[in-house]
Amino acid sequence: MNNNLPTKFEQNIDFAKLTSRLVSSGEQTTNVKVFFKDYTPINKVQDQCAVICDVHSTVIDCIDIYFGVRANQISEALLQSVVKTIFENYYDLAVEEIVTAYETFTPQKTDWRNVTKPEILKPIYEYTKLKKRVLSEYDKQIKEQVIEQERLNEAKVFYTKSCDIYQNSLKEGVWLGDCFNASVIYKRFRDYFTQEQKNELKKKASELFYKYNNENEIMYYAYSEDRILANLVVETAIKNKWHLKI
Repeated sequence: MNNNLPTKFEQNIDFAKLTSRLVSSGEQTTNVKVFFKDYTPINKVQDQCAVICDVHSTVIDCIDIYFGVRANQISEALLQSVVKTIFENYYDLAVEEIVTAYETFTPQKTDWRNVTKPEILKPIYEYTKLKKRVLSEYDKQIKEQVIEQERLNEAKVFYTKSCDIYQNSLKEGVWLGDCFNASVIYKRFRDYFTQEQKNELKKKASELFYKYNNENEIMYYAYSEDRILANLVVETAIKNKWHLKI
């Protein structure tokens, strides 16, 4: 995950909603929370001795709370093996996330007297799998928002340019832009036309469209009926020296 992503995009994403949507209906969903910021992964904690002890005691507490197995019922060899695997395979999780993993993904079982290493690690595995999916979707949404913002910025620049072209065209008495420039400003002149005049322009645009279709295939693809209509409207506006309502 890119921690340097724009804050304004991050604030537009509902992480709780995103997480819940990615959790399958068969899993426990109460209080599912994936940590994104404001946590320190266990491999980034300066005092590694302290964090090893913290993870060790956290695992013991979670096994007690969610598996119903007391610390004296679990061998130290098993606990050390579990902690070792956590540091080898789940080093990018925070201690708080380990707790969340057990809160969320502890499987249903009535007899934990013979709890195994895979059973102890399964909640952490499931949480990590979910987190990867959420982060992947998160990055996807961020990219989509960035792309959309860039598109809006480009559209704004193009609109401003088209308005400037129109103002210059008024001075020259002829439309200096193209159908693409016209298409982003022509609706600003809708109040200048009667319904009858609008119908006439639409009819003329349709006739020109089919004319281009028959005469020039390139013109046909460049000029849709709407673009032709836009050009006709703007040309009429220039002729009448209408003010552009920005």
